Amino acid sequence: METIEPILTAHPFFRGLDPIHLKDLAACASKVNYAAGEFLYRAEQEATSFFLILQGRVSLEIFSARRGPLTLNTLEGGDVLGWLWFEEKPYYWFLDARAMDLTRALSLKVDCIRNKCESNHDLGFEIMKRYAHSLAIGFRAISLQLADMFQA
Repeated sequence: METIEPILTAHPFFRGLDPIHLKDLAACASKVNYAAGEFLYRAEQEATSFFLILQGRVSLEIFSARRGPLTLNTLEGGDVLGWLWFEEKPYYWFLDARAMDLTRALSLKVDCIRNKCESNHDLGFEIMKRYAHSLAIGFRAISLQLADMFQA
């Protein structure tokens, strides 16, 4: 059975991170699977985890009373999902995340990660650098999707 550390090491988000940091983070992670159509989370639910997508595709959706669920972005293996945990508690999702096909991921507990970042500022800085990069890419992808959606 494969342990969590090699999976973290291989994921693009944590690639190049010090092995000591990876060992600390592995204590916060667990493997999860979602069937096609299953929600990883729903808008307004408390956000207690964030996800490293290993395989599959996840649709980020917002619900419109007139049009039903609208896909804002699609994430796949190698992507990171769920960054609300940098805000003050409690953290709540503002979008739905739905598996489009069988999705395998690592779920990382927010409180555990925050505590590790607070107690080890070098780790916290590494996480923040990766977070900022991931967030910038996500904003760009969502803005392009919204531009497409409203051109029609």
